[in-house]
Amino acid sequence: MLKIAKIAVSIIGIVVILGVSYGLGAWFTWFNANMCYSSVIDFVSDEAVRVAKSNDSEAATKFQDMIKSLPIHGYETECNAVKEAISKYKEATNVQ
Repeated sequence: MLKIAKIAVSIIGIVVILGVSYGLGAWFTWFNANMCYSSVIDFVSDEAVRVAKSNDSEAATKFQDMIKSLPIHGYETECNAVKEAISKYKEATNVQ
């Protein structure tokens, strides 16, 4: 009976360790994704205001083209790909 108890405790311990590890990994992934999307949304909203205030139709067209070209695929969107597209826009328009 003691041997069965040791095996059961070992299995429960392994399951708990795996569960905690999975939970922490999922949380950190979710947190990092949210931080990434927050920075993207912050840039897009600030840039929209800047372009609107500039009354520059060329800048507005470039901004609109950038928005339309963002690689957005619903829940499968990769934030790093979106950030890369924004970086290309920043380089092309000399936006900080």
